[in-house]
Amino acid sequence: MNKKEFANIMKYLAVAYGKEINQDTLVVWYQFFKDYSIEEFKNGIVKAINELAFMPSIAQIKSLINETRVDKITKPEDAWLNLLKIIHKYGSYREEDAYKEMDETTKEVVDFLGYQNICMSEDQTWNRKDFISQYEKRTSEKVKDINNFQKLTTNDNEKLYLQ
Repeated sequence: MNKKEFANIMKYLAVAYGKEINQDTLVVWYQFFKDYSIEEFKNGIVKAINELAFMPSIAQIKSLINETRVDKITKPEDAWLNLLKIIHKYGSYREEDAYKEMDETTKEVVDFLGYQNICMSEDQTWNRKDFISQYEKRTSEKVKDINNFQKLTTNDNEKLYLQ
């Protein structure tokens, strides 16, 4: 990621939290994020804006980047199979333990469909269909957020630059 791209994303972050970022802050933050790809950094910033009420620290952004890395994205069918393994392991009575092993998107879908409903169903055909549909919907919304963010941060007329 180059300095101009980084500065544009940082400006976006600052505006989202109603903060001002000075040149010294940009220089320090850039040292911590210069080895990340532009996509990874954008994903982390989008996640921070969606989840954190206050301006995040460098450590928080790094943690969020690690959660959103492309290599951690699960296909809907694989997520379904993982869910079935978790249900087999914990059953319907240990729902809290089961949730601890689910990724964020799976948790959202299971909340929507109902953990107990999935567990108690004798025919998983419809649950599978609904799960995959909801999982795809949620992952596509996250990609859409990232793409919209990318459009907003690619303006060549930005005033915030690193030297």
